[in-house]
Amino acid sequence: SNTATTTTTTTTTTLLSHYPTLRNNSKQYNDLRASYALALWKFAHSSLTSMAHERTRLDQLVKKVIRLVLSDHPVRSMEEFLNFGSTSVAFSQHQRNELSRQLTKGGYREGHKMVSSRYGQGFYTIAEACLVVMYERIRVRNQQDTDTDAVIISKCQEKENWVSLADLLNSIDARLRPEAPYRLRRPQDEDGGLEHYLQPSTRSTEFMQITKLECRGIIIDDDDEAGPLLKRHKVRGRVHYELLPSGYRTAQRLRRRSFPAPPGHYRTSKPAAATINPVYAAGKICIGVDRQEGGGGSHVLHEMCNKLDACRVPYFVGTLAIGDYVFFTSKKPDNNDDNNDDDDARDHRLNYYLCPILVERKSIQDVAMSIYDGRWKSQKARMYRGQYVFGYQNCRMVYIIEGNESKQLVDGNYVGNQWFRVHRDQLQHELDLLEQEGFCVMRTPSRENSMFELARWARRIVEELDHGTLRAEFTYEQFQHELKQIPKDTDFSRLAKYYAAERKEREAAAEEAAAKKATEENEGTAAAAASSSSSSSSPAAAAAADNNPYQNKKRKTTSSYTTTTRRSPKTIRTTNNNNNKSASTNHDNNNKNNDDDDELQKYSVSMLQKMLKSVGLSSSVSSNNKKTDLIARYRGPHPPKVWLRRKEMKQYVPQSYNVGSTALLVALYLHESEEEEEQQQQQDNNNNNKASIVIEFNDVSNEGLYQLDQSYNAVTPDPNFSCESHPPGTCGGAFVLLNNGQGWVEATITIMQGNRNSSAAVRLETTTEAATQIVATSYGWASIPFLTLYDAGTGLPVLPWKEPVKSTSTN
Repeated sequence: SNTATTTTTTTTTTLLSHYPTLRNNSKQYNDLRASYALALWKFAHSSLTSMAHERTRLDQLVKKVIRLVLSDHPVRSMEEFLNFGSTSVAFSQHQRNELSRQLTKGGYREGHKMVSSRYGQGFYTIAEACLVVMYERIRVRNQQDTDTDAVIISKCQEKENWVSLADLLNSIDARLRPEAPYRLRRPQDEDGGLEHYLQPSTRSTEFMQITKLECRGIIIDDDDEAGPLLKRHKVRGRVHYELLPSGYRTAQRLRRRSFPAPPGHYRTSKPAAATINPVYAAGKICIGVDRQEGGGGSHVLHEMCNKLDACRVPYFVGTLAIGDYVFFTSKKPDNNDDNNDDDDARDHRLNYYLCPILVERKSIQDVAMSIYDGRWKSQKARMYRGQYVFGYQNCRMVYIIEGNESKQLVDGNYVGNQWFRVHRDQLQHELDLLEQEGFCVMRTPSRENSMFELARWARRIVEELDHGTLRAEFTYEQFQHELKQIPKDTDFSRLAKYYAAERKEREAAAEEAAAKKATEENEGTAAAAASSSSSSSSPAAAAAADNNPYQNKKRKTTSSYTTTTRRSPKTIRTTNNNNNKSASTNHDNNNKNNDDDDELQKYSVSMLQKMLKSVGLSSSVSSNNKKTDLIARYRGPHPPKVWLRRKEMKQYVPQSYNVGSTALLVALYLHESEEEEEQQQQQDNNNNNKASIVIEFNDVSNEGLYQLDQSYNAVTPDPNFSCESHPPGTCGGAFVLLNNGQGWVEATITIMQGNRNSSAAVRLETTTEAATQIVATSYGWASIPFLTLYDAGTGLPVLPWKEPVKSTSTN
């Protein structure tokens, strides 16, 4: 073959070797493109061609059939097919059910295997056969395949290479495989259906596979053009088709490929050279994703794969022995043995090696579930085994933790689900232990960010492999063989912790040495700068002065003395400032008193007398200057408040407030106030760790509420039943929800005493560890309610409730 043929074959080989082969314990999945294409073809032919209002769905299904058979990307699951040729990252359950219905009605059965299609054995669809027939027409007329794009364009544009529709009807059916459900030629028509297909009202899934090749956007592979593959012409009243250059290259590929693809991984990235980032090209890096990641084949797994596709990083989904993600590279490891022949070196270049990096991804809820069912320890134990095989100095273990535990809290301050019984403090303790056990912990907010981090790590790993700081020494089969040699009950946790602590010590020592070196360099630079700026003599004199210890001491003494003598004026200035400030304050107070006198002068004599009576002073006036005398008396000393209070209560007080007995009353009052303040402070200290809330009720009779010591079902309990042996929430009395992280705690009920309205209210109170606030209350809200509050007038119980706090009166 010529140059073009050689190039096409080489590209196919390179693309197929993008992904490592996990031969041991890794299931291989069949390519379902042919099965899906035939099923959708049958469904569209039998269900949509006879209904005019289904023309849009008919067009969509025919385009899907063409995209499936013309693409080189295998499809091995229904979830992958739902995103096939689409930029969406999610699909609904309704879409999956609809596709399953269409495939089932089209005759598809799960597990149905298709025979590989090669040149000479026919094609599954009319679209494939049409392109190959027109390609062979050009090839026969030119005796060989063409080389350059210019030659291809010129040959395709020649009218002699155009093919009429009548010739296509006779040639396409001969290229179809027996599995094809329908044929293009119509035996009941003399012209084979030529006039029938050219009618505008004709809806035929067979002929539409040809007409859709004239549309744009049929090919979804990024290395192919999105333009049309055929172009229609009319020559002497007859319809002819021209094979465009994009269709010519597509036909070349269809003749040489194996369709469907051989069994392989559950899902792989698009192998097109234009799709993969050049940084990851030539097999430098490939991410292995575990088949059970994201729930095992669910839409979550395919959403993550779509994110990796968006990052243009190569990956495959298979069954991994350890971890959720691993990294493969085809870079040959370092080997100092020069006796290896060329064949061995070539074999090494064809092998994929496993990078010593193990990654486990978990959401916060997954962490809680793993702790609950025991998988948390077993998964860490498997990663310890992998670390032992790779070597403690070369291996890296990473945990990606997604989400925020504060947003996953449920009743009782548990994380994820109350049945897991994983408290928030326990989960945080387990996450803190990861770093002590040698794991690197990375927190991400979502799956999307986790996939972006994996793509970023892939780029870093390529750089480290190029610089030799990371060594890939095992193939996947060798790694599994080494794992099998380790006894299953071997515990490597102590070794992992020891080497983790050793690594932290080395890192801390390195950081300390780097900081010390930086400090010394900074000090040396500062000393050199100070010496050069302060010295005005020759360098020799400066060096001699620095070497004279007496001169150094003299300099220090002078400097200290100078500093001392300069502080005295500051102290003097500060004292003067204070004196000036005091004088200014007195002047301001005098001005304020003068302003008050001017304000009091505006009041009348009767008003001033009332003001004197309000403060317990005499309002009688004997002098001529009444207003001035009343103002002076009002500004004078006032009676003590205790004297005024006792006089209002008609208790004993001295006749005059400015005598010694009044002073005794004030002293006695102050003493009693101190005792009351101490008692109140002690009571406040006792109530600091209590939280309470008052709840008011509606529709309560005039007799109010009464409370039982025990509910009726607690007085005569079932001997075979115990609340302690059941999960929290099975039995319920009075509970309050605190905002300090304690969750729901039990509370005591106290009926408020007083008038009739206050008897329709109760107080819920509980003891807390610190100052907090009640955010919700519940009473009898459980499978077995304990009801102790009843209406005294009707004898009916208060109904259970569980409500957030709207209007609070809390302590």
